[in-house]
Amino acid sequence: MGWSNVIKINSKSYACGYCGNLVASNVGYFNQIYPERRVYNCPHCDKPSYITPEDQLPGVAPGNEVKALPTDIDTLYREARNAVAASAYTASVLTLENS
Repeated sequence: MGWSNVIKINSKSYACGYCGNLVASNVGYFNQIYPERRVYNCPHCDKPSYITPEDQLPGVAPGNEVKALPTDIDTLYREARNAVAASAYTASVLTLENS
């Protein structure tokens, strides 16, 4: 597949799709066949983000955190936001319809 081991690569600033923090990372995986495709490790949560010039996976969940929601509503709201971040729009609508 052309992926190298974890190495220092060109730094990239992005919003982490896992923790939501705006970070800059220079540690990750470089693809020798497709050099514009990289996997960056978040320096905050240490989880990987696959980034190309056109896309980022996982994407950043839209919307904002809502304080003081009941636990069941908070769980559904987070699930719907994460589904949209993964481009799973039907799943996000079904999550909200079943609440």
